[in-house]
Amino acid sequence: MAEDRDLQRHTHQLSARFGDVERLARLDVGDIDRADRELNRLTAANRPALTIIRLLQDTLGLAFDSAQHSSRMPGFLFDMNIFFQRLLSRFLHDNLTYTRIADEVPIRNLFTYAAGGNPKRRSAPAPRPDYALFRGDTLYAFLDAKYRDIWERGLPAEWLYQLSLYALASPSQVSVLLYASMSTDARDERVEVRQPILWSDKGPASVILRPVLLPYLAKILAPDQLAGLAGKRRELADQFVVPRIRRPDLIAA
Repeated sequence: MAEDRDLQRHTHQLSARFGDVERLARLDVGDIDRADRELNRLTAANRPALTIIRLLQDTLGLAFDSAQHSSRMPGFLFDMNIFFQRLLSRFLHDNLTYTRIADEVPIRNLFTYAAGGNPKRRSAPAPRPDYALFRGDTLYAFLDAKYRDIWERGLPAEWLYQLSLYALASPSQVSVLLYASMSTDARDERVEVRQPILWSDKGPASVILRPVLLPYLAKILAPDQLAGLAGKRRELADQFVVPRIRRPDLIAA
């Protein structure tokens, strides 16, 4: 498939080294899961490679067989929304101190078919926010992650509708959207979800739009800074999940 002769030669040499490795007819997520489960202390160094393979497989970003016509190549080699979601998941799992998150917990009973109104016996949809925030065993709020600089490019309406449902389903009546940004001017914004009935005494739910400043995140995750900046990482993780507007002076720049 390669047009560059040097690349062709190098690839054939590399392929020859795997001559004794059995070829899979087709790679699927079950193969990746099985390989991940069977890692041990001798093969644990392969875990990052499996993570990349999983990301590629999730979006069909890589075709292992040129005859796979169903393969597609998105704008990035793999879906940056999935990559950003998993990056933040790892960061929050590793660094939260007073709270914890769980990934993709379904919100059950948010939608349900009325009695006698489900003749085809369909299952009611159960939305899955990227993260559920817990204090101890108590659910507190829902969060989502998007790889889009909302500070510069604005918030798509469908995302606001999605986050509004998460806020209404949250015990704190708040949802948080964590988005990637390169702008050091980016600050928290809050959208209130109000009752359209003027005489309703129910307070508004809130959607908080919260920037994740990528240059600062990269700085505190640099390999040579892992030991010295542990406190900064914990502080930033706790700031990411607070269900209220952060003061500008508390936002790392």
